[in-house]
Amino acid sequence: MVELESGDTVERGCRTAALRTTTLVLHRGLAAAIFQEDNAQPHVARIVQMFFVNHQIEMLLWSPRSLVLSPIENMWSVVAQRLTQITPPVATPDQLWQRVEAVWSAVPQEHI
Repeated sequence: MVELESGDTVERGCRTAALRTTTLVLHRGLAAAIFQEDNAQPHVARIVQMFFVNHQIEMLLWSPRSLVLSPIENMWSVVAQRLTQITPPVATPDQLWQRVEAVWSAVPQEHI
């Protein structure tokens, strides 16, 4: 999970940097990794697709209309449910991100 600033004028560079710094590191650390994306516009951009092809990273073929079956959507559902149980509410985007990271990390492997 990587936080990207919204509204960046260098959005393309942010995506590429995020791919390099996280995806490649994760991919190297896993014996047989298959990555899933959700067909969101930033994920299917030509530069992103070429990155996966050039680095020989296998992608899970996924229909854009199959969100109910999507493992990542199920994970976000678990995270969102747990976030609603934490009080007090966050006051800043940074606090929200810190909570999301903490909750995400605490989800047991059997839910993933």
